[in-house]
Amino acid sequence: GLPEVSKPGVTSLLVPPGDPEALAEAMESFLFDEDKRKSMASHSRDYVMNRYEITDTFDHIENLYKEFLAQQTNRRKK
Repeated sequence: GLPEVSKPGVTSLLVPPGDPEALAEAMESFLFDEDKRKSMASHSRDYVMNRYEITDTFDHIENLYKEFLAQQTNRRKK
């Protein structure tokens, strides 16, 4: 979800739902501030690349499958 990949003010700008003025301001801040765009893009890439290494993702998925299979095995034993 968004909270896991977003660091407001560092990797993203968040605006309240249903607030078109806040959305327009956020968009303008990117439009007119090239340094801000580049900085947030760089921080976003670094954050995701460091947090979501492919081997870690595979390990996590493998563990989920193992847990699921263990639960199924335990249910069958009952």
